[in-house]
Amino acid sequence: MSKGYSFLDQISDAKETWRIRVRICRMWKAVNKRSGNNFISLDMIFIDEKKNLMHAIVRKNVFQKFSTILREGGTFIISNFKVIVTNKGYRPVSNDLNIIFLLTTSVKECNEESELIPMHAFEFATYDCINNRLNDNSYLTDIIGKLTAVGPIEQVHFHNGSTNIRNLQILLPEDKELQISLWDESAETITENDFKEDEGPYIIIVTSTTVKAFKGKLNLNTTSATKVYVNLDITEVFELIDRYKVVEDEYDNVVRSIPARDKKPKSESELILQTTMSLAEIKALEWVEGVKERFFTCYADIVNIETEFGWNYISCQLCKRKVKQQNNMFWCNSCNSESQFPMPSYKLQIQVKDHTGTASFVLFDKDAEKIIQKTAMELSSKNQEPNKVPQEIQSLLGKSYTFQIKVDDYNVKEGWKVYTVTSVFKSESNKHLGNVVADNIQIKPSETLFSHDETIANDSIATSDIKLLTSLKDVTDDNLIDDVFGNTQLKDLTKKRTSKQTSNNTGSSQNKKKK
Repeated sequence: MSKGYSFLDQISDAKETWRIRVRICRMWKAVNKRSGNNFISLDMIFIDEKKNLMHAIVRKNVFQKFSTILREGGTFIISNFKVIVTNKGYRPVSNDLNIIFLLTTSVKECNEESELIPMHAFEFATYDCINNRLNDNSYLTDIIGKLTAVGPIEQVHFHNGSTNIRNLQILLPEDKELQISLWDESAETITENDFKEDEGPYIIIVTSTTVKAFKGKLNLNTTSATKVYVNLDITEVFELIDRYKVVEDEYDNVVRSIPARDKKPKSESELILQTTMSLAEIKALEWVEGVKERFFTCYADIVNIETEFGWNYISCQLCKRKVKQQNNMFWCNSCNSESQFPMPSYKLQIQVKDHTGTASFVLFDKDAEKIIQKTAMELSSKNQEPNKVPQEIQSLLGKSYTFQIKVDDYNVKEGWKVYTVTSVFKSESNKHLGNVVADNIQIKPSETLFSHDETIANDSIATSDIKLLTSLKDVTDDNLIDDVFGNTQLKDLTKKRTSKQTSNNTGSSQNKKKK
């Protein structure tokens, strides 16, 4: 302890009266990109004199109090804050403690001996560590390496909008090449012209990335927490500059240009014309070695709602993957944490028919929502008969759509006859088949919660659903829970969690009175 301050490696969740002196080495606004970039919190990385790092959070409800005080790079004396242990995903540092600002938190800028606290610190991942974190979002990944190539800013289009992307190529200290995709604002932090004045080397640091695979190779993707630095004044950068200064070829440190992709997107009509097949042709496709998946379009009528697996599953509100029930909570394997607000998402299996035969398709959240015109949450909250398919889904019978479907090894090699829909295009007309009956479709009670499919697409969450789920955090009204969730299993768990919270709060109040 120094002058009444605790170091970050000394604090715990045992009390709220800690006093620390730290620098904000990184700061960013956390937003929900799936709901119009709604502001969630102001997030920071604190660093102390011993280079300890900790993630600190100013939540939306107290943001106004601290927004004009806190600044990146500043040194502050902070006291009276909450410390929590977290096991949530997307942790920007390896320290599993978080500092949470309260209305009673005190913040005072301090320039005295501020030079004792470093400006920067990172947790650079080795290539093996990066490889081990593939598709594991427990922790975000910091990297350092020599910049070898830069691509232009390009636009990527999604079903609900578009965003910017810039691709980089770097060489890690282990001499392994890696691609990084800078998304959104990160794409504008550097340009191709930044590296044309001299031959380098340019050492780049990119923080808080996720590790994915693209075309069989590791690919890092930036997040809202990402910061990008080039030739930063720290020891690790100086060491790599000295290492790469000695070159055999004068072009070894030149930053190459990555060519732009074909910028002309295919229109829906072009896509449909180029890939259209009949159901019979799709079902007759043979396995091709080395081809993992193919995409085709077909025009077909919906003739049946296949209810064996229900029409929804319970998903994590962050990653949209299926959550599993464990004791009195729902657990998300993808986020490696408890799902605080599990929510219904579509997994709708239908039978379709064209002039050559029938097939079974499965639609996940965004595509089902596109044709139903309501979120799964909205249908679940109004559906009073959990064993019956909602009328909005029944009304799909007899309608015609152009479906884009994915055909992969499960279909052509292992014989799986259900095809995943990846997009739905509006047809010129919606034909209603005279022999289709849409009344009183029943589903099995035991299948209303969980699907058998472990891999759920990462789709958008409606803003209204996020607000609704957030409001449930401290709800103890059984009637409200009944209204939101039409299925008993999820309702019971929600009630147990809120009951437990109420009990803990009551206990805390009583303890305070005794004191």
